[in-house]
Amino acid sequence: FFHAEDGIRDPLWSRGLGDVYKRQERERREEAERKWRERYLLNNRTVIVEYPNGTPQLKYKLVDGHREGLMQRWDEQGNLREETEYSRGRKQGMVTYYYPDGQKEMVGFYILDDRAGLWRGWHEDGTKSFQSQYRDGELYRWKQYRHDGTDQTYSRAKNRFGR
Repeated sequence: FFHAEDGIRDPLWSRGLGDVYKRQERERREEAERKWRERYLLNNRTVIVEYPNGTPQLKYKLVDGHREGLMQRWDEQGNLREETEYSRGRKQGMVTYYYPDGQKEMVGFYILDDRAGLWRGWHEDGTKSFQSQYRDGELYRWKQYRHDGTDQTYSRAKNRFGR
């Protein structure tokens, strides 16, 4: 008996090379489509990273392989410690850090991964801790508040090289 691989068709035993090639082409197309779906699902999903005890550590959304929207971070006891806004994988918007009891520790803003505008911090008792101002991603002014209510202001001073 001869088979299709030998170039001779036997209608009882083989459907011929043409059918083999068509099947291979269909399988390649299906494999490429499956790989595309897997990449899409890997790059467009909600990611949740957990501690060994099962409590969440990080939660964020991937869109086209980049972090997008709100990213949240918890400590091992399950207390929310950070919320940061992302756009196309870069910090963009408000960021908030929390004390373990849920009270705000610090609030600020990012523009394209650089600190921007006014940042504020609080002591654990809720009194002001600091206030800082950023321009072009660099610290411009810093005001520190002591527990007694007094404050000290620091400004960005240029060094001898003009920086």
